[in-house]
Amino acid sequence: MRITVIGASGPTGKVFCQLATERGHDVAAYVRSAERMAGVPAAKVYAGGPFDAATLEPAVEGSQAVLIAFGLKGARRTPLYSKGTQLVVDTMHRLGPRRLVVVSEAAYAPHLAGWLARTVSSAYHLTQRPIITERRLQDDIVTTSGLDWTIVRPGLLTDAPASTAASASLEPFRRFTRVSRTALCLSILEWLSDPDTFGHDLYY
Repeated sequence: MRITVIGASGPTGKVFCQLATERGHDVAAYVRSAERMAGVPAAKVYAGGPFDAATLEPAVEGSQAVLIAFGLKGARRTPLYSKGTQLVVDTMHRLGPRRLVVVSEAAYAPHLAGWLARTVSSAYHLTQRPIITERRLQDDIVTTSGLDWTIVRPGLLTDAPASTAASASLEPFRRFTRVSRTALCLSILEWLSDPDTFGHDLYY
């Protein structure tokens, strides 16, 4: 399968590119700078900004699936999650691929269950309100896109090694758990083509 990875130079994107390539997938990496993909396997690297339709289009063309692994750094009010995701969705509609996977988070309602998780997340809300606003906008764009979407919601991502896929749940968190990026990406690769995951939030 040809998979376009948006945000491929981030920590999760790099792990996904490595594992997907090892498993025989044709990875098209879309990044701001091709230099950041040094040492990371990908069949093709496309460099361009997250709001640049002209450079994004050739990266998506011919793919069967798109993975969005955006990560905000520095300017937290940048509309990366909303504007960037809308551009990906519009490009997919224009070119034809239907499978969309988005790596998001679960630190806001309705993706929390139980008083403990909500209490822990309250401090996050105080300092990260612009990011949460952007994540909610991204959710709306994805869930109303008409595409075969899945939103992945890990707890606390780590760089710990893993040889097996993490288990996903359809139920929101009652406590924040740690999950290895490797285990998360192995899981995504296992169910990427499974229609039972279409239209769902998956919690790790």
